[in-house]
Amino acid sequence: MNSSSASSRFFPAVALLAALLLPFVGGCTTTTPGPGGKGVVAYGRGELSTDVTDDLDAVFAASQRALQELEIIKIDDKKTQVDAQILSRTATDKKIVINLNRVTDTLTKVYIKVGVVGDETLSRLILDKIFTELK
Repeated sequence: MNSSSASSRFFPAVALLAALLLPFVGGCTTTTPGPGGKGVVAYGRGELSTDVTDDLDAVFAASQRALQELEIIKIDDKKTQVDAQILSRTATDKKIVINLNRVTDTLTKVYIKVGVVGDETLSRLILDKIFTELK
């Protein structure tokens, strides 16, 4: 077997693998106005993120209430003075991770990831409920 026939079989396999992995490593991000026109919400790589103009404690409590309102089962939560995480699951066992990072005393960064590859619709629903709970 010569090297040219081996490389001609190798290239399609590499191209197929790259095409399959592209959604997981691609940098495509969409941005939209936040709920009520506040801030900017970004969705990329399966994760929704936004800045919330409230302190970490308030956003953490609102996130817990939002999940409860949506009847999403809380599995675990952790909080320090600089960050927090809430792990939850839907009735169909989709894993939801909400990460909160304190930026300042009045600004918190929120990250929501649903499942392995993300679910933008459910992530936005959860974020909308968090904003409702913050009012």
